[in-house]
Amino acid sequence: MTLISMTGFAREEVVHHQQNWVWELRSVNGKQLDIKFRLPAGFDDLEIKTRTELLNQCKRGTVIITLTPPTKNNFKSAVSINYEFLDRVIEFYKEIQQKIPVDPPRLDGLLSVRGVLEFKDSLDDNLDYQEDLQRTLLEGFKKALSSLIVMKKQEGEYLHKVILGFMVKIQDLVSQASNLAALQPPQRYEKLKQMLAPLLELSTISEERLAQEAAFLTLKCDVREELDRLSSHIKAVENLLQEEGNIGRKLDFLCQEFMRETNTMNAKSADMALTKITLELKGTIEQFREQVQNIE
Repeated sequence: MTLISMTGFAREEVVHHQQNWVWELRSVNGKQLDIKFRLPAGFDDLEIKTRTELLNQCKRGTVIITLTPPTKNNFKSAVSINYEFLDRVIEFYKEIQQKIPVDPPRLDGLLSVRGVLEFKDSLDDNLDYQEDLQRTLLEGFKKALSSLIVMKKQEGEYLHKVILGFMVKIQDLVSQASNLAALQPPQRYEKLKQMLAPLLELSTISEERLAQEAAFLTLKCDVREELDRLSSHIKAVENLLQEEGNIGRKLDFLCQEFMRETNTMNAKSADMALTKITLELKGTIEQFREQVQNIE
């Protein structure tokens, strides 16, 4: 199976009636699927259609969709004056002049106020033109979406290799810890005897009682169960990488389980070598989790 990353970018130019429109699709990490549109006014129908296309391709992540229209210079625009709005602007000037001494407004200043001049494309009211434009833009969006998915899959292939590398490293650390754990019972017994040596000279403690205490301490510090679970989690990750579908959430859950077992091992450890291994394990698992956050 090929993993799919949540990060990607695509750009697609669409030419319609010699006017250039630009789609930009940007996808970043997210716990759920969050789609954010930045479309010009009047493209509500296009937003619905593009959302449907996206829902069929993406399951997680924050996706920002931007449609940049042609510049005003590329439009064959008709210019008109909004006289009603202009009258309100002039009234505001008069009110301000009554309170603050200011020069009367100049014509160029009035015309520069946003909303006084209105630009309207000569084809805006042509229904056939609008339908053809939206159809062309939708086709351009589909191409951009395809490019985005290709990039996300390429990133996913890289993540697949990285995660397998982490599993190899974690398995190696687990093996090292297992070798240490296998030596712990006799070490515990000898260490306990050394600790009690001064007392043994002053009192009589049977070998049987000493063995009982050693067994208790050994059981308390036994990490073999945690090591078995870590090995089981490694196998679970390898199996998930062979599945079809979106596995990002499942991998994230396994990261938590990896860390839980490692923290328990670290708490139980009374051996410097084992403590060193558990700390290295925690660092590796944290790096592993950072990469998992990118998987859809």
